[in-house]
Amino acid sequence: MSINEDLVEQAVLAILQELGWRFEDPFEIAPDGPNRQRGAYGEVVLGACWKLLLGG
Repeated sequence: MSINEDLVEQAVLAILQELGWRFEDPFEIAPDGPNRQRGAYGEVVLGACWKLLLGG
């Protein structure tokens, strides 16, 4: 079995979900999606999420 980006991503997502994080559909939270969470595709960190995590 070879290791590739998708295999690593799926493993990390599974671990995070087991720890209580939730996965959001990328098309839902895209800048042009119905539940927009970022201003541009280049924004990797979702600002609103960080504010909640940091108590802001």
